[in-house]
Amino acid sequence: QGPETKEVMTGADKARALALLKNPAMFDEILSDFETIGYTGEEMNKLLCYIAAVSRKMEQPLSVMIQSRSAAGKSYLQDTV
Repeated sequence: QGPETKEVMTGADKARALALLKNPAMFDEILSDFETIGYTGEEMNKLLCYIAAVSRKMEQPLSVMIQSRSAAGKSYLQDTV
């Protein structure tokens, strides 16, 4: 692997990100996005996995272990997030 490249956010990207972070209904918007792509139900699981995924660039990222019975949709949750 070569050296890690840094992604630079545009001003428009920063403005959209800040608007989402300041929105009191941020989690509702995130859940709505999941519904838009066809993933319904499991609201808490979707939010927990989403938060863990976006923490990947933090100094101490979060991790999640998904456990359930066979064929319960664990991979679908992981792949969708």
